Amino acid sequence: MWMQKYWRAFSLLFTKIWVVTETEYASMPEVFHLDDYDRCMLHGPDALYCSISFQLYPKTAENASDTWKVIEKVSNTQSYYRHDLLRHGICVSQRCPNIPKLELLNNNVHYIKELSDCYSTKFERLSIEGRIRTIHCQTRDSLYPVDFYDYIVGIILLTIIVLVITASLYDAYHSPNFSNENFRTRKFGIFLSSFSIIRNWKKLTTINLNNPDAKALSSLQGIRFYNVVGVIIAHTFTINMAVPILNPRYMESLRDRKIDQFWGLGSRYVTMQTFFLMSIWLLTYKFYKDNEGTKEVPFRYIIQKITSRYLRLTPLMATTILFAATWMPHISKGPLWNSIIGTEYNLCRSNLWNNFLFISNIFPFHEMCANHLWHIAMDMQFCVLALIILWFFWKHPKRRPVILLGIWVFHVVDTFFKTLKIEFKEVDPESSYNTTLVNMEDNLNLIKATATNIPAIIAGVIYGRLFYKYKNTKLLTKKTHVIIWWVLTLTTSLGTTVLPGFIINVFHENYILYTLYICLSRTVFSFGTGLFVWGMTQGHGGIIKKACEWPPVYILGRLTYGAYLIHPFIQRLKAGILRTPNFLNDYLLIFECLGYVTWSFLLSIPLTLFFEMPFEEIKNNTYNAMKKIQKNRQRND
Repeated sequence: MWMQKYWRAFSLLFTKIWVVTETEYASMPEVFHLDDYDRCMLHGPDALYCSISFQLYPKTAENASDTWKVIEKVSNTQSYYRHDLLRHGICVSQRCPNIPKLELLNNNVHYIKELSDCYSTKFERLSIEGRIRTIHCQTRDSLYPVDFYDYIVGIILLTIIVLVITASLYDAYHSPNFSNENFRTRKFGIFLSSFSIIRNWKKLTTINLNNPDAKALSSLQGIRFYNVVGVIIAHTFTINMAVPILNPRYMESLRDRKIDQFWGLGSRYVTMQTFFLMSIWLLTYKFYKDNEGTKEVPFRYIIQKITSRYLRLTPLMATTILFAATWMPHISKGPLWNSIIGTEYNLCRSNLWNNFLFISNIFPFHEMCANHLWHIAMDMQFCVLALIILWFFWKHPKRRPVILLGIWVFHVVDTFFKTLKIEFKEVDPESSYNTTLVNMEDNLNLIKATATNIPAIIAGVIYGRLFYKYKNTKLLTKKTHVIIWWVLTLTTSLGTTVLPGFIINVFHENYILYTLYICLSRTVFSFGTGLFVWGMTQGHGGIIKKACEWPPVYILGRLTYGAYLIHPFIQRLKAGILRTPNFLNDYLLIFECLGYVTWSFLLSIPLTLFFEMPFEEIKNNTYNAMKKIQKNRQRND
């Protein structure tokens, strides 16, 4: 029996069993359709374009047409879109010009019904009619007039840009080859040079691995780069599945082949652990490095590190989300613009504050401004938690194992009960398009829960301390040890992202198996990935290590924060300006992935040079000045 199940699942990867024939499929109305938006806007003051969801019904239930029978059959099949619920954009000014424009804008129920009757005439020949379930109309006038906040943010951004240009010219004039550092001896010179794009470009592109510890950890930049590329690719698939599709049959085929579930079900729950693992690893190493030879770690050190982390993450994040909350809606217009860009704009206007407090991940996913920032919020939370744990470890070193075990047990129990609330369903085309479905929301909320991702803290603390303690010791010296290391890391890292996802798809009715996987996979993945990275610090890894330490990739690793922040806005911008449903196939998806990766890193360059590195340099200069003052006080005392 189990062999039959595996064979059936394997066969579904390459085949599609269609519920209806191609001729029957072609007889149904288009699920997605957009009238010519720009032509509609040419109607001047009378221009009215409405995006509607249109529920279809048979004209006579007792004598339903053949087309309706096909629609009903397809709509009741999970691997298809709801073909009885059309998502259309219609130019009311052209199709139904007699309906008063203001009445529709005011959501007058009577005239919405009149528009339903008017649009139903399009399907008369199929013996089908329909009713509008949701409607959103727009005119030539923008829904987002420029206001006070737009001007304030615009002035701030322009001031920073002018400051960067001025500092760069000042720097080039006084020190074209960076040999004259006299102007940096004064506070004004130090401040201004922090904004120099010439100086920051040199820092960005210079690789200095003279420090043995930095050289051993150089692969982390490459790992960071490849992981962000993976995130961008995953989000590219997501955004393309959440917009109108010109050829929905392709998406229905893709889902039924279970390609997404095979590769994605396991990985979407665990791969983000890599970012947290590396962050806590470096934090732990720095903690022990900074406090070498000290008997007690002052709590002000913890506060200083938290403040430093906050000032490190905030400037670039603030730049992106403030732009989304002010000027982004003014860039363009289109049939999907308000639903994609406008929604983000309204959310950021309402909930921007929780991003600055780094608590956005505790809110429901559909209420988050820039919902991809759950990762940044959690990174900050993990920084605080890890520092408190490390501070407690320093005071009570014998209690480390008990504390870590207790934290891990809390994670498993918490995740177990959260998972019990989720009704596991295979992701279908309809839920991909309508991302507000309850089952999607529950899964996404589980992913971004702080307690659910705790294994990254535990693994990061353990591997960070091991690296610090044995950084000058070669432990993997025998060939047998290296082989065991390869086997352990590959079976844990890859095993938790691919094979369990495949098993759960085959036996998805086994809820206990699914729950156990969710509870344990993050732990297995975090420790397996950490073991692999630790092995690379020992000099092993072969071609993977070389790929992670390749100089161009090392430099691109420094741009990953900006690329991660900006890539969803690029994807939403492209989706928002669509004028026709998006045509998809395997090749176009590959090209789109490459395009989004390229644009994300290209735009990350000015973001990093203009908004990240200058403020990072100011922060470092301020802390250095404070350290000098503190040392002088100690000498005087």
